[in-house]
Amino acid sequence: LVYGGFSLSLGAMLSAGAPMSDALRLALRGVRSDLARRRLEPVLHQVRQGLALSEALQGVADFPRAVGRLAAVGEATGALGAMIGRAGRLEEEAAVRRIEAAARLLGPVMIVLLGGLIGLMMGGLLSGVTELGSSVME
Repeated sequence: LVYGGFSLSLGAMLSAGAPMSDALRLALRGVRSDLARRRLEPVLHQVRQGLALSEALQGVADFPRAVGRLAAVGEATGALGAMIGRAGRLEEEAAVRRIEAAARLLGPVMIVLLGGLIGLMMGGLLSGVTELGSSVME
């Protein structure tokens, strides 16, 4: 989700005509994760030194490969901003699908866990009541 937002903002700025280094610098500011920001900072320096954006992005650890490939297509066709924006949208949609899938699995698991917890509490309560009743009978 972090890289999708980065790609969306970078693509929007590039599509609007912002210079590459400024767009990268501003997109980096928008990244909230310190780890992701540290991983992406070398991209800015590499692009300023003349390396293609797609090549610089491919060197980032855990960066989605699809974004790098779409950046290469955008560089080749002259539509870099649109392709980076499209890659960002695709990454965000994929992240939302993964979150929804996890939530679908987590619902039944939570129901089973809560049922087990309530069962343990009821077992403890009934055990205490039974022991109390047997001690009264003695």
